[in-house]
Amino acid sequence: MDELIELKEVYKKYKSSTDWVLKNISLNIYKSTIMFICGPSGVGKSTLLHIIGLMDKPDKGEVIVKFLKENDASDLEHIRLYNIGFVFQYHYLIENLTIKENILLPNWAKKQRHIKLEMDDYIKECIKVLGIEHTLNRYPYELSGGEQQRAALARALANRPKLVVADEPTGNLDQKNAENVICLIKELRKIYNISFVIATHNISLTKYGDEVIHLKDGKIER
Repeated sequence: MDELIELKEVYKKYKSSTDWVLKNISLNIYKSTIMFICGPSGVGKSTLLHIIGLMDKPDKGEVIVKFLKENDASDLEHIRLYNIGFVFQYHYLIENLTIKENILLPNWAKKQRHIKLEMDDYIKECIKVLGIEHTLNRYPYELSGGEQQRAALARALANRPKLVVADEPTGNLDQKNAENVICLIKELRKIYNISFVIATHNISLTKYGDEVIHLKDGKIER
């Protein structure tokens, strides 16, 4: 299997604490796989996701981005924008933008020029797979929780990422809608060969994954 990202003996702590949030974390993220990171609140799931998604750096250890050439690995913002998508529990859709505008935000950030509302065939197909064509001209507050989270997924996919990291993406949904979202993620992985790393406290969802990591006290529990 092709490796996307490797973590080697990663440690992380914050200035406000003397304790390590993450301790000696080593793992590999492979192409076209779904990895779940499990554990109760406070064990370091979000911190680990931020490091995998290159939003934060470890205090000790290495994060190796395997899909880049060596001279391309210094600009983390560029790597994130062009290769990694993000989904969060509270979706963070912008309330005064339509769903279509929200989905296209990553493309606007990438182009850094006049805002355009054209969607290419790839984005149209993602929206169709997610079943939210009917929501494009509506605003986030007009959608159900499940529709909002599917719109957030479409936004994460807009730049054709190699990897999507998702922090409790089903945390605000009932079990049926939570399973629907994860099943859609499986379908998206199959169609586009995208890898997903998903933090969750809902152990029942992990049956849909290829690999499950359990965190306890900042360590991987073997």
